[in-house]
Amino acid sequence: MVITRYAQATAALEDSRLVPPPVPQDAEPGTLAWLRAQVSRFASGPVHARRREEVVALLAAFDPAELRARARGMAGLPYDEVSTRAFGVEQVEAVARAAAGYLSGEESPEADAAVKELLPLGIPMITILLQAHASTAGLIRNALAHDDGRIPVKDLLHETLRHDPPLTVTRRVGVEIDLVAANRDPEVFPDPDRFDPARGRTPHLTFGHGVRPCPASAHALAIAAGYLEGKRS
Repeated sequence: MVITRYAQATAALEDSRLVPPPVPQDAEPGTLAWLRAQVSRFASGPVHARRREEVVALLAAFDPAELRARARGMAGLPYDEVSTRAFGVEQVEAVARAAAGYLSGEESPEADAAVKELLPLGIPMITILLQAHASTAGLIRNALAHDDGRIPVKDLLHETLRHDPPLTVTRRVGVEIDLVAANRDPEVFPDPDRFDPARGRTPHLTFGHGVRPCPASAHALAIAAGYLEGKRS
């Protein structure tokens, strides 16, 4: 079932019975498949809650204002390196290789080798890095496409998240939520296909909703904002 309407999407995201599709639990330790069985994103119930708490506790050590300042100084770097470096991690290639199959589950020897390289960082840190990699890079890329240098950065990012979410779908067992369609539901967003950074704080679903919202939304926004500010300076 594909959900495209905003009200149905919020209801699904609020339903604790709708859990992410399960992943195999018997993969060889140290591989990408094994990692996906260890992280909070693909877990449910008490296991998800415990793993999420570990990620949230680690995120508390990173001040979004400091992340923003670091990213501001990285405007000369490719945007897909920024989130990794902002968190103080230098293994940008390993993060990119592991992140390539993290959401899809597509395995490769390169991804497995990258996971082994990253393991000393710990599962919570790897979780943050891999989830931030594609989403933050996509947010920056999509915001740059709309940036004319005059739009306030916070408004530019907020409307980019609504209009052009970096991750376009989210899945639960038996359900696929089309975030692009839900974020452009005309019952919630007037003239939904128009990019309008003056809309204000619209209730987009890009950072999730309900029982599993993104725990690092403030951090992602800070990194993206800093990078855009650096590009403008």
